[in-house]
Amino acid sequence: MCGAPKSWRAIGWSMLALGSLSAMAPRPAHPERAGIIVPAYQNPTTGTLWGECARASSRVPLVAVMNPANGPGSEVDPHYVSASGSVRSAGGRVIGYVYTSSAGIPLDSVLAEVDRYREWYALDGIFLDGMANDPDPAHVAWYAALRDSIRAREPTWLVVGAPGMNTLPEYLAGADILSIFESNGQSYFDWEPDTWVRDYPASRFLHLVHTLSSADSMRQAVARARSRGADWVYVTHDGLPNPWDETPIYWDALVEAVEASGVSVETTAELRGGLRAWPNPARRAIRFELSGDLAPQEIEILDAAGHLIARINPAPFPEWDGYDQRGRSVPAGIYFARVRGSRAEPVRLALVR
Repeated sequence: MCGAPKSWRAIGWSMLALGSLSAMAPRPAHPERAGIIVPAYQNPTTGTLWGECARASSRVPLVAVMNPANGPGSEVDPHYVSASGSVRSAGGRVIGYVYTSSAGIPLDSVLAEVDRYREWYALDGIFLDGMANDPDPAHVAWYAALRDSIRAREPTWLVVGAPGMNTLPEYLAGADILSIFESNGQSYFDWEPDTWVRDYPASRFLHLVHTLSSADSMRQAVARARSRGADWVYVTHDGLPNPWDETPIYWDALVEAVEASGVSVETTAELRGGLRAWPNPARRAIRFELSGDLAPQEIEILDAAGHLIARINPAPFPEWDGYDQRGRSVPAGIYFARVRGSRAEPVRLALVR
């Protein structure tokens, strides 16, 4: 699609944009600890994903995205009524999928789909797929107007926007949460969020990662999401063309990893980079150097799920020998080092053994 309809490109755009952007990046409606947002694009009659979402909702903050027919469809589906009710009864939330084609669809058409969801299902919000990420102020204002219209209908609803890639902070005016990564696991470990993300709470961001085949790689992705400033994450083994229609083979481990996720991602400019580790990757011992106010302090080693596995005492030349607190050699994988009691950014460690 080429952009917003002509009626939205009239002179009135400038006034709308100014009014909406003056309140840019509003406080999210649901600030909270790390959780899972599940693109539950599996019919409730064909798999276990909806049941697993209900089961996990008592353990972690969970939002399931309902998508009956690339939107609400043409009539109510009783299977989704039942499945979404089970998730909500268990303490989770359910939001409805709509496609926005980078603001290339008339606003009233998107709101008509929102209203069908409101009429047919008991929901907690809306998922705006295909969100624009360009600097066009008309697009920014379109999403701000859409969010305001949704909230005028349902003041407590959660609005999740999904450009699926790095975007601009102005788009926070159009969503409580932005999905800024949606791709395969191989590219995820090479990807970095834009630097402005650090200026906002981690509760505003979601990473969606598919095509990761093992539980270990999933745990690494969960830890990476937290260390890259995202409180919301979802990881699956499923792949293209539809990577969201199967239950992850490591579902229980995913819930456990998110539940246990405890690596702090809060940083300050003065302390960022104050802990250095080498060699990294390493086969044996990893040595550390602390600078500034961090030296000398105890260093904590955590696994990819955020569990504390070792403490390194202050010393002129601290190092970690690859063993846990019980003297057992840890397996190859991704670990994190952080300075105890510090807000400095954890350092990612790789043991290759």
